[in-house]
Amino acid sequence: MLSEKVKRKVLPYGEFLEPFTVNGTTFDFFAHLETSLVHTTFFMKDYEIRSFLYIFGKRYQKLILNDFKDLWNIFLGVSRKLLKIPEDHYLSNFILLLEAEEIEEAVKKAVRNSFISKSIWFGFKGSYNVGVTLFLNEEIICSEEIKPYISWIFGAQF
Repeated sequence: MLSEKVKRKVLPYGEFLEPFTVNGTTFDFFAHLETSLVHTTFFMKDYEIRSFLYIFGKRYQKLILNDFKDLWNIFLGVSRKLLKIPEDHYLSNFILLLEAEEIEEAVKKAVRNSFISKSIWFGFKGSYNVGVTLFLNEEIICSEEIKPYISWIFGAQF
């Protein structure tokens, strides 16, 4: 089960909640990690990069395109609500993991195109990324930009 795999990976480093409701939408699970990298020169802190990873999960028996579009719009609003902007540099990644037994064929293309990346202060301050991954039986569908995160979470190369 998808939630168990995410839970095993995240719990040693962060938090895991199931179910998770935000803005009236219930997700099957929510996981959150925060890491920090401090750059120093001559034992003085130059800057700190804080990375935030938010993982949401939702399971469908059958996922149709209209349901996916509605969920994508809700997820964009949720990600903006939960976005933290620390004083130093940061990288915030929001990933929605969808699990479905059946889908409309158009959902695959929509998932592959569901990635947004925004830089803050021309990338000097940080960036904000939002993407979706679909698990359909043995197939993993996502945008190229999300693949490194999925590989880290699941140990899968694709």
